Amino acid sequence: MLLNGDFYYLLDQSRDMLLAQSIVIDHKLTLIGARTGLGGLFHGALWIYMITPFFMLAKGNPFLRLPLFLNL
Repeated sequence: MLLNGDFYYLLDQSRDMLLAQSIVIDHKLTLIGARTGLGGLFHGALWIYMITPFFMLAKGNPFLRLPLFLNL
């Protein structure tokens, strides 16, 4: 994906960034994560809390967030 210089920013990544944004900017903490394709079923919130510091460091820019996250 990144070897060819491509950057895929799809629905799942957008959803996760919006959830991180609601934590950082709107100060809305959550106990449930993103919705799944099944009604009433949610992912855990740990993933959102893991990407939130990278959202803050990159100031919400997904192109800057990815290199920061890959260096872990």
